[in-house]
Amino acid sequence: MSHTFDSTEEKFRCLADTMPSALFVHRGEKFIYANLAADRMIGVTRDVLLDTRFWEVVRAEDQETWRSRGRARLAGREEPKSYEHVLVGRDGREHWCECHAATFDFDGAPAVLLTATDISERRRAEQALRETHEQLEVRVAQRTEELGRTQAQLLQSDKLASIGQLAAGVAHEINNPIGYVQSNLGTLGRYLDDLLGAVSAYSEIEQRCATDPVLAGEMRGVRTGADIEFLAEDIPQLMKETAEGITRVRKIVADLKDFSRTDASQEWEWADLRTCLESTLNIAHNEIKYCAVVQREYGELPPVRCLPSQLNQVFLNLLVNATHAIEQPPGTITVRTGRSGDQVWIEITDSGKGMTAETRLRIFDPFFTTKPVGKGTGLGLSLAYGIVEKHRGRIEVESTVGVGTTFRIRLPIEQPEEDAEDVRGEVMQQGVTA
Repeated sequence: MSHTFDSTEEKFRCLADTMPSALFVHRGEKFIYANLAADRMIGVTRDVLLDTRFWEVVRAEDQETWRSRGRARLAGREEPKSYEHVLVGRDGREHWCECHAATFDFDGAPAVLLTATDISERRRAEQALRETHEQLEVRVAQRTEELGRTQAQLLQSDKLASIGQLAAGVAHEINNPIGYVQSNLGTLGRYLDDLLGAVSAYSEIEQRCATDPVLAGEMRGVRTGADIEFLAEDIPQLMKETAEGITRVRKIVADLKDFSRTDASQEWEWADLRTCLESTLNIAHNEIKYCAVVQREYGELPPVRCLPSQLNQVFLNLLVNATHAIEQPPGTITVRTGRSGDQVWIEITDSGKGMTAETRLRIFDPFFTTKPVGKGTGLGLSLAYGIVEKHRGRIEVESTVGVGTTFRIRLPIEQPEEDAEDVRGEVMQQGVTA
């Protein structure tokens, strides 16, 4: 065969060598032509490539696909004109290629013309784009979940704020009648002193009338009918118990107002956490008294810079949970406090049913609850966890099934000024009043 520039084959070869895509001509397993781009892709000289079997540049897992398409093409059946495949260089490097195959006559016999455009960079970019897209989807899912939790917490906080406002209003309304009842009791006490003085004088008069049997008998009848001796002894006791009851109600109202703190401006302040605990125990007394005895083991506890109303909510959640954990009253709830370096700690331990390891891992998850449907939202401990985190503290839990559970809260005594400002801004923005 002539190899002059005028020949068709020479023109074909010159044209093919200028192409950026790899061009192969093969008949069966043997390469009979390859252009310069094909040499560069496979990484060998043209002479070596022409001595290479076709299957040496095709991945093993793709060979059957190539064979079936080649047989179909030689049989005249329709096959895709363009498809993506991997060609393997001599160094093992894989090249993703967009391939075009067609049959034609080469040197007087049928052959397959394969054009392969290297799209590896495009594939890598597409893969990177897919990975980025997947990462974005994961982040969107995480943010959506976080937003869901935040929304749930805000809704719960709104409910708590409404309850706090209602409690403050009720406390105010109760205070008014209690005030005049207590005032009236004081006046009534003075009146009773006067009446009891009159009764005492009456007894003296009765003795002087002893010479008149008729009059003395009438006076003894009045004394006996009125049971004056009993009244003189019982009325002061009733007045004392009534005054104690009124004092107790006023203490509850004061604790309720302090607990709700709807008039507070969410400013960080120095607070006695034992006072907060006692206030919360007083509020929860009706819940606790039917199932547990409270034991107090208070240690050293200096004033702590905090948001007291929010910590009250944490203490209330833990105390109520402790009462619910006690299935066989009477149980015990132990409240301990202490100091460790620049931190204070508060422990609330119950003698309840305890938790499994699986439950313990999930108790701070929003909406997780072990209570029956309709009995709990699963937000109490999640909110408590968030409040303790806002205070740069941590909350720990230890539990043994059948023995009980201990929650320990650790809080720094003092908050960094700039951190407190940031947290206060976050609280004001979210409207968290707990």
